[in-house]
Amino acid sequence: MINWKTILIGSLLAVILNLFFSLVVPLGGFVGLIIATIYVGYKVGGEYRNGINHGAIVGVISTLIIEILNLILTDPIQLEIIIGGEVDAFITALLLGIIVMGIIGAIGGFIGAFKGSKSSKESTT
Repeated sequence: MINWKTILIGSLLAVILNLFFSLVVPLGGFVGLIIATIYVGYKVGGEYRNGINHGAIVGVISTLIIEILNLILTDPIQLEIIIGGEVDAFITALLLGIIVMGIIGAIGGFIGAFKGSKSSKESTT
């Protein structure tokens, strides 16, 4: 079962961390997404598959939000090109970003679920 509250919190966290770390570190977007998806994987608990699924969903949603914000805030000329009909390059880049960030999100979700299951085992013993 999908925990949408955790996904919403994780997506907002990923967007905020992406914006912050992008200003500080060259590949800060990846760092922000990894941190957010580790949090999501840890919070949803359960099996590793649960963390992977939630992390991938956060990766996809946050990528869509970030790309829309980038398009609107930083590149109005590209927005005019897309409205004018040349959508192919933008869609290709967006799909590639969704795939890459979905995979990175799944990895972060796995790490968080692994850490969550490890800490719950330690607390029961």
